[in-house]
Amino acid sequence: MARTTGKRKIRAKYAVLGDGITEQWYLKHLKDYRNYRYSIKPSLFDDITFEKAEDIIDDLKNHIPNYKKKKSFLQQTEWFKLMVNEEKDRQAIKNATRLSKLRSRGGTQQHFPFTRMHIAITEFEKQKKK
Repeated sequence: MARTTGKRKIRAKYAVLGDGITEQWYLKHLKDYRNYRYSIKPSLFDDITFEKAEDIIDDLKNHIPNYKKKKSFLQQTEWFKLMVNEEKDRQAIKNATRLSKLRSRGGTQQHFPFTRMHIAITEFEKQKKK
């Protein structure tokens, strides 16, 4: 049987890259919570070292004391809801935008965001499901 060619309608404009299982589940919950349109592909997430994972887990436990890096925990939305807050999100985006601009102009600070999540969130909001 011959294969037909043509243009396919793309449903999701973005594919999201990340560091591991926690980020995958956070982005899945965020997508559902805010009606964003992007795809999450486990193959696009990096494997990280145990040492890096320990640092991330320790940081997460400051915000979510009962955090566990297990699918049975991460698939639940309770931990995600502890991290999502509209006002804090807006402030975080403002801060990250300001620091990114400062960094791009050669500024030096103790802390610069290494993520461009603020750019992603802005783009996700533009193409949100209606």
